[in-house]
Amino acid sequence: FHPIGKPLEHCAGWLHDVVEDTDLTLDDLHAAGVHPGVLMLVALLSRRPEISTDEYYARIAAHPKALAVKKADIDDNTDPARTRHLHPSVRARLNTKYTRARQALGLVAHEGAK
Repeated sequence: FHPIGKPLEHCAGWLHDVVEDTDLTLDDLHAAGVHPGVLMLVALLSRRPEISTDEYYARIAAHPKALAVKKADIDDNTDPARTRHLHPSVRARLNTKYTRARQALGLVAHEGAK
């Protein structure tokens, strides 16, 4: 995302995994001065144990900026230039995971849909 044209998406793209993958919290990001709009996107994009997978994807799908960041994340994670280096079983697992995610987000038609 272009930092001038889509600054919230740009920043959320950089920070979207921070809360899930580090000891940092949304409060830490807030204290560091992260913009409230970016914090909201990071909150939507961060998985939490009390939110089901279906609800997680529904919340993202309902917010255009969060959906754009999640789509970009999935596109990056499924880029053939990256996945070709993975073991075939890992590629298959990730393909299944991200196909389901795309369906849950409404990014692809469900099987049988026209």
